[in-house]
Amino acid sequence: MRGCFVTGTDTGVGKTVVSAAIVTVLRARGASVRALKPVITGLDAPPDPVWPSDHALLASLTGQSPDEVAPVRFGPAVSPHLAAELTGARLDPDAIARAVVDAQDAAQRAHADALVIEGVGGRLVPFVDANVVRDLARELALPVVVVAARPGHDQPHSWERCCGRMPALLAAAGAALGVDQLIG
Repeated sequence: MRGCFVTGTDTGVGKTVVSAAIVTVLRARGASVRALKPVITGLDAPPDPVWPSDHALLASLTGQSPDEVAPVRFGPAVSPHLAAELTGARLDPDAIARAVVDAQDAAQRAHADALVIEGVGGRLVPFVDANVVRDLARELALPVVVVAARPGHDQPHSWERCCGRMPALLAAAGAALGVDQLIG
């Protein structure tokens, strides 16, 4: 199955916007696409009246439930290892790996053409101990799309932040997914 791992240089750089764009473009081309965000934090924050949570947005585009998209969820808006500690939970890297395998299995059962996996926070955000998002991406051996913040732009979920970079990011995602041209 084709797929890619979308990560970023930080929280709020537009990973979900890029992931959603990849899903949308592939679906517009007739592909069946599933999404996974193995770990999500920040669910205790009041809902944004304009912008849905990451897992809800991706679920709305793929026909999955938000819980399918994000199997490991935490309320505190901090890195996964701190969120687990604050809630008294243990974040097990093997559990995260199992969530990915389960999502891949579910995607195959659903005859999906691609699986778009979105990381949490930035590439160096810790899950537990020395295990960081980059390690998960490396372990999955999927092509990686990195969303980078532009200096001076600190508005989370801003279309302006992503849209200027969208053609290059979608081209990289298209190459990662083995699609000659995702845009244009």
